[in-house]
Amino acid sequence: MNPGEADPPSCAGQTIAHDAAGARCNAGFHAKAWYKVIYDLGIGALVSLAFYVLVVRLPEYQQRQRLKRSLEMHYRAFRLNCIEIMLAVAAGRFAGGQAEALLDPEEFKKYFKQEIAPGTERWDEFMKRRAKAGLVAYGNTDERVFV
Repeated sequence: MNPGEADPPSCAGQTIAHDAAGARCNAGFHAKAWYKVIYDLGIGALVSLAFYVLVVRLPEYQQRQRLKRSLEMHYRAFRLNCIEIMLAVAAGRFAGGQAEALLDPEEFKKYFKQEIAPGTERWDEFMKRRAKAGLVAYGNTDERVFV
């Protein structure tokens, strides 16, 4: 500033005087404050979301995956046991890996469609012998339903 010139009015002075320059000065000050508030809220939301994912969603997802694997394992064991029983009833005996191979639905159907005597398929033989073995049929017994 040059000697003899008046000091420019401060923002406070402009606000008190209610002139246009003061309004611009206050608007800039308040805008910066609002931007900081919005920025802080955004960062807070992102941090909260990150903690939610780590503390809630991730453990739930892992628990569902464990449950899913467990159910798949138990269901596979159930199917294997059913096939072993069916093989034992239909043929009286079976090879060790045969039940594993019949877990595939197409292999199961192909195996039980084989004719063991003229006009008699393995499935028919199983259906005849199941009553003697004490097995009860549920649902439609005429179809080769894969367990």
